Amino acid sequence: MKKIDQHIEKVVLFVAALVLLGSAVFVGMGASGFKERPEFLEIQPILGGSASRNDTVKPLDTEKLERANVAFAEPAQWAVSPLLLFKAANHILKREDGNEQLIKISEDINIHEPINNEWIMKYDLAIDDSNLKNRDFDGDGFTVLEEFLAKTNPTDATSRPPLWVKLRTKDYVEIPFRIKFSSRSGETVFIETLDIPNSVTQFLRMGDDIEGTNFRIKDLSVKEEKHPDLDFMRDASEVIFEEKTTGKLITARVETIANDPDSYIVLTSLLDDKTFKLKKDDEFALPQEEAVKYKVIDMSRNRTVIQNTVNGEKHEIPRADQ
Repeated sequence: MKKIDQHIEKVVLFVAALVLLGSAVFVGMGASGFKERPEFLEIQPILGGSASRNDTVKPLDTEKLERANVAFAEPAQWAVSPLLLFKAANHILKREDGNEQLIKISEDINIHEPINNEWIMKYDLAIDDSNLKNRDFDGDGFTVLEEFLAKTNPTDATSRPPLWVKLRTKDYVEIPFRIKFSSRSGETVFIETLDIPNSVTQFLRMGDDIEGTNFRIKDLSVKEEKHPDLDFMRDASEVIFEEKTTGKLITARVETIANDPDSYIVLTSLLDDKTFKLKKDDEFALPQEEAVKYKVIDMSRNRTVIQNTVNGEKHEIPRADQ
């Protein structure tokens, strides 16, 4: 054992020599059969210099080259997609009547009815502002809701709704006298004077005075229309009353009441608090828009309608307490 330890290095060298010798024998045996393999036989002429040469150059595909040049000259285009990767969809927590609802903004649920979500996002407004409809971001005196209804830009003070939008009916004063055109027979009209004690129906024709009043029958227009619910034609005639002192004309439809021409409304402008006391058929103009005239064509306790005398457009004015 002691003798082997003394010659350990010689033993290791001897074993390594045997391994190298075995590897050389294995490689030599493999190389001896290499010349018989098909793939080697195919390249022997090339290695020996006897292979045929083909120096012909294939013609260049100029069409492909032209297409490549055109594509290279054009700048890269990015396709716009409505979907943004790695970005969560916008949601908002809507609180209404004590209830909470998580709403996806892209859905067909408008956060601030009647304003649609797309319009709000178009002008980059704060959709999560609970008081958004009443805001005035451009300082032109009109709210976001008024700008939306008028199709104007809520972020541009030069783009604003028409001034009549700021009108409100502050008061309606009705003079306690009314005339009713109740029915007719041919060209004879049946007139009732309301609010006059012990009054009776009067049967009058054109030019006749209405007893107990300062009016007379100016004209009668005979008309018919189809009943909205039943299949028959009904009377839709109109009578024109004339005030004998002023010549003021009032039109009353059959079965409706004509108010005294001294009844009036009080309109106020929210822009400058200016008020207008107006009777029916009176015309007026707003201080900031003197060139445009408006005419009162209908008024009652619950409804006021004015008409633009330039373009004929009609506008209903809401009450101030609404």
